[in-house]
Amino acid sequence: MASNDDKRQRKQRAEAMRKERESAARRRRNGITVAIVVVVLALIVAAGFSIKYYTDQNNAPAAVPTGLTDDNGVVFDQETSTGESAAGADPISVVLYEDFQCPACKALFDVQGAYIKEQVDNGTISVEYRPIAILDRASDGYSTRASAASVCVAEDAGAKAFHEFHNLLYANQPPEGGTGLPEDQVVSYAEEVGADAAAACIEDGTYEKWAEEATSAASVDGISGTPTVLVDGKLVENPTVELETAVAAAG
Repeated sequence: MASNDDKRQRKQRAEAMRKERESAARRRRNGITVAIVVVVLALIVAAGFSIKYYTDQNNAPAAVPTGLTDDNGVVFDQETSTGESAAGADPISVVLYEDFQCPACKALFDVQGAYIKEQVDNGTISVEYRPIAILDRASDGYSTRASAASVCVAEDAGAKAFHEFHNLLYANQPPEGGTGLPEDQVVSYAEEVGADAAAACIEDGTYEKWAEEATSAASVDGISGTPTVLVDGKLVENPTVELETAVAAAG
């Protein structure tokens, strides 16, 4: 028969084991809690770095293409087009704000494109093309991509190549509401006009932020639609129909 001392010792051992189990359980819970806290803190830190990275990217100044005017334009004139510059009066200035996704801009190109080229070649006018992007919502961002691609071409191969590329984009303008021309097709047009080195610029979207900022600058200047055409500083209300008359009046 067990003595009272034996019973007391067994009870003490049982109590000690119970306390050890409880202590072990607390250690496990504490370990899990610490692990969760560490993971949460790591996620917070990672999120903070991600937010900072994207904020820095968004706040970084836009890369600016070389060879443009102070108003984000590409000048296409007689010397650029023909390699010659006739003596005489200065050409009439034509400024053209355009969006490569804009159907009305394509209509202007279809109706007046040959006339514009003819008047540039004979020295009557010089054209400053200012590509902007106001129809991104109708083209899944294609307006911005096309505008950026056009200045990639201008930077790489000059204003004549820009003009030829510009014509190809209008001749092959995609319908509104789609995703725009595929990137490889845009690159192939750049190569077709001799801007082989523009491919990386187009594929990397180097000047897409510039295109957004150029569009904002045009808006500040009161440009709310495309095409907007100024002849000798005066707005042409319906350039598809009235461009030739406006040029004649300015001459």
